[in-house]
Amino acid sequence: ADESRKIRFVAQLPPSLAEGEYRGVLFNETLVETINEEGVRVVLKTRVGATIYVRHGDLSPELTVDRAFVDIEDNQLELLVNNTGPASSRPRVDWQLMQADTEVATGVTEPFAVLAEGSRHLPLGDFDETFATLSPGQYQLTGDLIWAEDEEWETLPFELDVTIPSTVSRAN
Repeated sequence: ADESRKIRFVAQLPPSLAEGEYRGVLFNETLVETINEEGVRVVLKTRVGATIYVRHGDLSPELTVDRAFVDIEDNQLELLVNNTGPASSRPRVDWQLMQADTEVATGVTEPFAVLAEGSRHLPLGDFDETFATLSPGQYQLTGDLIWAEDEEWETLPFELDVTIPSTVSRAN
């Protein structure tokens, strides 16, 4: 059942439509029919959606990196990215964590959607795996926020201080 199909999605916007970003969701459903021991027919439906973004007009995201912090509840290091622009974006983060000029961790995230005029906490790693050996203290998080815009790559460098508290739990 390993199948792939190509589809074509066309968005035709009327000229009278206001400039802006429009979103829709394209769903794919798989129906699987089974019969249990009593002869009862059961149909399982798996529904997967993909968000489609369509821009009407000359719109761009305006991304900034606000701060880095430890989310104690989720037990991970996060980066707060703001988008004050009228268009959504899917940036990835190429990052390095330093302490006293010594690199202690690096990574690259998968792209995450940051919606127009919104913000997103991007997880960089958790303290059970990525940062299991870090001591509490002051660190510097540097790196680049990277995204595609009009078939060109945009890069926003950042350098932030982050404190690793002693209250972070680690798997031992």
